Amino acid sequence: MKICLVTSEVTYIRKNYRGFIDSFIESMNDQKEPVEILIVFLKNKSLTYFFKSMALYFLGVRHFSYDLFINNFKAYFSFKNKYISNYPCFYFNSPNEEEFHQFIKEQKVDLIVNARTRYIYKKKILNLPPFGCINIHHGLLPDNRGTMCDLHALNNSMDAGFTIHKMNKKIDDGEILIKQIVLSAPYTFPINYSDYIYQSSCIEGKTLALLMKDLIQNNIFPKGMENKTLNNRHFKNPDKNELKKMQAKGIVL
Repeated sequence: MKICLVTSEVTYIRKNYRGFIDSFIESMNDQKEPVEILIVFLKNKSLTYFFKSMALYFLGVRHFSYDLFINNFKAYFSFKNKYISNYPCFYFNSPNEEEFHQFIKEQKVDLIVNARTRYIYKKKILNLPPFGCINIHHGLLPDNRGTMCDLHALNNSMDAGFTIHKMNKKIDDGEILIKQIVLSAPYTFPINYSDYIYQSSCIEGKTLALLMKDLIQNNIFPKGMENKTLNNRHFKNPDKNELKKMQAKGIVL
């Protein structure tokens, strides 16, 4: 089994999503059958992130802005990771570019895992690996779709967590394989969102490892649940007014 983890070169997660990668690799160490892990970073570093992080800082969003600034800084001024825990790392511009498609073919990748990227995967790449592509959505499907669903869940006093689901051409669609609650409502405020998403990233790695072990053992994904609901909520990135209200409620940003 050859698994390709795809994430962004720059995220707003503390340690740039290394908590997810490290916890996944560590949890796979006791896997008896051979498994090969490739780590792909999609190049997204930008000067815009420096300005965005400063703007967030002056809005009082200091933890979030600090993590974004440091991660972008390291992407600009540090050498690229060639290996993480002895696993090779590769860099591409997009999952939809021909160079990436050739890479997947040449490496004979069995499964692609999309984690913390905002790219829409097109039909060609979705159909390349034998087991397809799965996504880690940072909200509880099928009800909560869109971006920053976990933050909105905390703000609305709903259970917060993530969903691992099969990918198709629609956003946040495809069969649900695992739903994992990270923090159950009701909450005791204040809640530090940076702490929450780092904790969640580590749990994501361990949960993905359990799913991969099941797949390797049975050579098929476990039967999931239908990704449909009558209670659909679609979230977007909060604007400055929403951010201020969240902070007033006791969410530390």
